[in-house]
Amino acid sequence: SWIAFSARHLWRSGSEWRRGLLRIGADLTLLTSAPLLAFQLTFGLAYARADLSERIGLETPNPREDPEAAYEELVALSEVFVDRTNQAYIAVHGTDDLGTPSVMDRPAFEVAIDRGYAALPDRYGFAEPLGRARPPTRTMAWFSPVPAFGVAGFYAPFTGEAMTNAAIPDAYEGFVIAHEKAHQHLIAPEDEADFVGFLAALHSDDGYARYCAWVEASTKALLHLARADRKEAKRIIDGFAPGVDRDLRAVDTYFAGTPAMTRSLGAAINDAYLKANDQKHGIKSYRRSFRLILAWSREHPDVR
Repeated sequence: SWIAFSARHLWRSGSEWRRGLLRIGADLTLLTSAPLLAFQLTFGLAYARADLSERIGLETPNPREDPEAAYEELVALSEVFVDRTNQAYIAVHGTDDLGTPSVMDRPAFEVAIDRGYAALPDRYGFAEPLGRARPPTRTMAWFSPVPAFGVAGFYAPFTGEAMTNAAIPDAYEGFVIAHEKAHQHLIAPEDEADFVGFLAALHSDDGYARYCAWVEASTKALLHLARADRKEAKRIIDGFAPGVDRDLRAVDTYFAGTPAMTRSLGAAINDAYLKANDQKHGIKSYRRSFRLILAWSREHPDVR
């Protein structure tokens, strides 16, 4: 409607077409700047906060650490995380192989994640009011092309709604719910949302939520280890319980089935969005959440 109105106005401007063009430019500036301002006021400013590690006093790894010691720690931590994942799976299903991919009770899971978030301020010194439950996540069935872009979840800053792609296997969607709820609590950077979602799932009173937390931690650790030593990573991956392996393969199969072109386009759009909000690592921020998990594990040696 605006385009039609502007074209009509410009056509009628006659010899005053320059003035008409300036007016259209002013209107266009207003139309684009108003949503940008609204975004900053509802969510964008959260990107400008101090790093989460500073806010909760978490000492992240120093890039100049001894590479050999760091490698040995990564191997040991990957083994522990895989073992914790197996234990969590057995605790939920009563067996090491259910025979089918895991399925979560979504309403119960949502409530449990909210309780997990409420436990974080006392445990870790979060200043955020994490005890206040946020609205449940919704599925993105309203926009069927979304899955083709490899999108697992989405946060709508103007409405405060968190949405997930219900087509992805439950073993991964559970963690996506925890991650998107972090955005609802104004944890904006993706690595921080991953980490806080991990903590909330881990400290919930729901066994399936804890399973999702350990799946995320173990896969992140193994991803980093594989870049340094694929053979050692493969050895540890073989230690997953059959049921866990089934869940992970279901996730891999799903994403492998999405079109490579649209998946790459979705990643490029997300990368541009993050960098526009001063997240210099772009989509690599998701992988960087492991440095926070590693720092957390050092301060909680009982996890090892």
